[in-house]
Amino acid sequence: MRNILVILALVPLTSLATELGSGHSFRIPPGCARDLTLPTSYVAKTLDVREPSRCALQCLQESWCQGYNLQEVDALLTPSPASGFIKIDANWYLWVEAQKTWSDAEAHCQSLHSSAHLTDVPSLKLNTRLINYARHNQGGNFWTSGNDQQTDGQWVWQHPGTSVGFTNWRTDEPNGGTNENCMMVYSQPRETHHTQWNDAPCSETVSFICKI
Repeated sequence: MRNILVILALVPLTSLATELGSGHSFRIPPGCARDLTLPTSYVAKTLDVREPSRCALQCLQESWCQGYNLQEVDALLTPSPASGFIKIDANWYLWVEAQKTWSDAEAHCQSLHSSAHLTDVPSLKLNTRLINYARHNQGGNFWTSGNDQQTDGQWVWQHPGTSVGFTNWRTDEPNGGTNENCMMVYSQPRETHHTQWNDAPCSETVSFICKI
């Protein structure tokens, strides 16, 4: 059994020739292209379907959709350890839209499962996947477990309790000193520095992602 991730693209028809000329390509209904690459700004919506034929149907139902692609993924055969969590690579994640302070967000994760904590972001690959996950849920910026509350300037992942190695800080960040000790990720495309990290006051209320 398989699940299929459909990517719907908002691309003006007048730009089609330009995009094809620059190496990007996609098909309009009723075909499904497996080799689509598009600028992130053109991806307007993602959704899960069970059959490839749903690609064209879904695109036809959206007046703004000019193209789409699909990515086949293995269906999850292992049950989720807690309600709502989805598997990304080897771990389970849950997007929480409710905005909470950093400590309240961590407590909320713990209330869902004994092994759940705010997520770490140890690689660019996971950084990208978590941002896509947030956008898939129409979510905004989110807390991670990253913080330097113990020693200012020494950033650690609260869980699993390791120093931050890979970094993706926004230019001139972190810059908050002792006033901004918790790490958030910009995930909204309208943000100038979306996909990058920012240090923020731990008392700020932000959405978050829990990890098991």
